[in-house]
Amino acid sequence: MSTHQLPAEFITFWQSLVESFQRRSTRATHRELVRRWYAGVAIPGYPRHSPNASLPSGWSYCNLLRHLPSKAQFILRRHGRN
Repeated sequence: MSTHQLPAEFITFWQSLVESFQRRSTRATHRELVRRWYAGVAIPGYPRHSPNASLPSGWSYCNLLRHLPSKAQFILRRHGRN
């Protein structure tokens, strides 16, 4: 099974979204991402789209799990790099 190439801006956005949910539920984070897409909200790394546009390739829950922030990244972002 191969992973889909995702824009770097999107991966950063996805990781930030996961962190905003405080890693409680990646399923809930994925649902929020999909909700935003279908609402027509701008998503970094993707051009403007109509609200009824299909999800971009690579946005499956299983594929996005491969791009979760590491525990170290999570701690650095939460506490800063002081």
